[in-house]
Amino acid sequence: MIYPKIDGVRFQTNIPLSRYTTYGVGASAHILAQPTTIQACQKLLQWLRQSQLPYLFWGGGSNILFGDQPYLGLVLRTTDLNQARWGTDFCILQAGVPTPKAVHQAAQYGLSGLECLAGIPGTIGGAVAMNAGGKYGCIAERIQWVKWIDLNGKLHITSNLNFGYRTSHIPGLIVEAKLQLKTSSCEHVKNKTKQILLEKKIHQPFGEKSAGCIFKNPPGQSAGKIIDQLGLKGVQYGGAMISKIHANFILNHNNATANDIYHLIYFVQNCVLKKRKILLQPEVKILGYGFPQNKILAA
Repeated sequence: MIYPKIDGVRFQTNIPLSRYTTYGVGASAHILAQPTTIQACQKLLQWLRQSQLPYLFWGGGSNILFGDQPYLGLVLRTTDLNQARWGTDFCILQAGVPTPKAVHQAAQYGLSGLECLAGIPGTIGGAVAMNAGGKYGCIAERIQWVKWIDLNGKLHITSNLNFGYRTSHIPGLIVEAKLQLKTSSCEHVKNKTKQILLEKKIHQPFGEKSAGCIFKNPPGQSAGKIIDQLGLKGVQYGGAMISKIHANFILNHNNATANDIYHLIYFVQNCVLKKRKILLQPEVKILGYGFPQNKILAA
């Protein structure tokens, strides 16, 4: 397949995407495109529109389960969009800035507001797209505006965003965001960040291959608690296992395939639906080809 020459875009072919996911599973993409500028992203999207080639947007790969069959399209990976600007009470971060790096730098500058992202892997673009966060807050609470590119290659700056629980409803490629922060002290921000990280290390399977929480929490309930109450911790399928520490984590425990992980997601969703009459919605994005016929349900 022929791809164009676009200044500021690095193209590679037949690249295993397993190396770009926290799960460490998944087949190859026919084309991997990594733009380094917003303008390059615009040109790439314009070409994609004309070519009608299938494509996916990709950040840090920390919230993705990618299939075991090759993807015969283009994956646009934003990790080379990694510029950051810090002000007295704000930051402007491009989509590819690693979330842990942003949290660390905010603490170094004595800026409070990103502590809620402590312990969350991936990139700022992905964090904005899924409105990442937890019980200490979410990124939407800090966003002043988001720059994104529509499928015609047009750049938009939007400030009135319709964020929801683990969603942003942004209909294009996120390339940059401005976050409003609060002036504090380095010591205070570092201590708060350390506290959140310590709590997560106790209650989550830190250091294991996972994609974070598999299911969204139903209104007023904890998905992990529901799964735990059904006695599913430690259940395995192939190389995949439901974490013994936190039941809403499914791990690549022993050289799992994407299918192994998919089977466990389906199994958990089916168990909860049958026994508790609750349809757990996947938080992880399931992309690519080669998954079983049993369908994981979404709203």
